[in-house]
Amino acid sequence: MGPLTGEVNGQNLVTQKILEQFEDLGVDLRVVDTSSSPKFLSYFAKLCCHFKACAVVLSFPGDIYLSLNSNKGLWLSLIVATVGKFRGKKVGVHHHSFAHVRQKSLAMSLLVKVISGKGFHIVLGGAMSRGLKKLYPDATNIFVLNNAIVVPCEYTQISQADNSVLRIGHLSNLSIEKGCAEVVKASIAAKLAGYNVRLNLAGPVGDSKTMDQINKARHVLKGDLKVWGPVYGQDKKSFFEAIDIFHFPSAYKNEAEPLVVLESLASGVAVAATDIGCIAEDIGNGAGVIVRNDAKGLEDFVDFLALYQKDKALYKTRSRARFFELLEDSHQQFLSVNNFYFFPEKNISH
Repeated sequence: MGPLTGEVNGQNLVTQKILEQFEDLGVDLRVVDTSSSPKFLSYFAKLCCHFKACAVVLSFPGDIYLSLNSNKGLWLSLIVATVGKFRGKKVGVHHHSFAHVRQKSLAMSLLVKVISGKGFHIVLGGAMSRGLKKLYPDATNIFVLNNAIVVPCEYTQISQADNSVLRIGHLSNLSIEKGCAEVVKASIAAKLAGYNVRLNLAGPVGDSKTMDQINKARHVLKGDLKVWGPVYGQDKKSFFEAIDIFHFPSAYKNEAEPLVVLESLASGVAVAATDIGCIAEDIGNGAGVIVRNDAKGLEDFVDFLALYQKDKALYKTRSRARFFELLEDSHQQFLSVNNFYFFPEKNISH
């Protein structure tokens, strides 16, 4: 049970990947898509599909994989988990938001208690595991499963042309909370500091304040700004071919393990990002830099440009090597979850 259609995001892609793995194993499945509908119908539609999920839980045998909602949607996940517990089912919940790990949530507290015993938690990294244990001591059977397994293999074949320009990239739903304004400020600061930078912005623009920042960048950077709009498929690969450093100073409360960071690493692109969610452990010690989530973050970014410029090839190698480490971890983590909780009788080895 989880989002499978609608907006393309990390949670949807991971849920689809889990579904494909189950299908490959020949599991008898009942699937409930909990994706959001257009906004004017979203609350009613969300309620209906979770009632459908409860009906499936009551009607069919078998255990439950539940891709958790975020924020207020956790209450709907709690209802499904409670019905599952009532029916004596094993409930596995997959966390994709850091909001309830950063700040204690009543709905999450109740959900942890409901699924205790046979239930288990899938988290995206060590930071999420530690945060869950700290805020919810009753949470047991916690497994880490990072998102690297979702990144298409062809990203590891992407290469960037060598040139004297430092090509900065930012890809997201372009908004203030995702860090678009800070990206613009940092690129302008780098230009004023004498660096030959070119800024690439990709994704839909989320609000008027962000558009104001993009217009400011157009005025200052002129020809050294490219606004790609939403990118998918080959256009997205072309975006990663066109950048050297991915700048992601996000302050989004749900930020957990954004796929764009993993895609950057797979593409051989260094990452400069805030320490939010699992990003710091994904970057590791050599694939980029953590920038502060305040005005000094601009200084951190500009300082990193000096380091990067001295040895571009080293950072490209480190970034891709870090992705392969995460990918290997992800395969092993998936096997661990399967062998211990989903399919202990099969002892899957590949």
